[in-house]
Amino acid sequence: MKENMDWLSQRQRLIAQNISNSDTPDYGVKDLKALDFRKVINELNGRSLHDGTKAMSLTLTNPAQIKGTIATGGFKSQRMNKEYETTITGNGVKLEDQAFKMSQTSDAYKLSTELYKKYTNLMKMAVKGVQG
Repeated sequence: MKENMDWLSQRQRLIAQNISNSDTPDYGVKDLKALDFRKVINELNGRSLHDGTKAMSLTLTNPAQIKGTIATGGFKSQRMNKEYETTITGNGVKLEDQAFKMSQTSDAYKLSTELYKKYTNLMKMAVKGVQG
């Protein structure tokens, strides 16, 4: 979930950059490569991360603890293919498309936030149940 939210945050920054450069000559639209969740899960299970390093495992101090991992997100942007519609200056940014992408990204981030809230509330209930 954290990896997805990091990806969405970085995508939002790229979209804002596209919008702010909508009048820059020869500016090409940028976007992030789609997040591959299978790769993220493999990385979190101790396989190599984006930068080639291994995921860092947490130390267990009690056998009842759940083993977790810590990973960092390093997402790569890519210049999108030449748009079919460009300005005379060669700029391919279409503000309508960027506004739509920004709305989609914002909605996905809100969904992730709500899912995280539900998850933490579920964990709190589980802990109260074990303690009670």
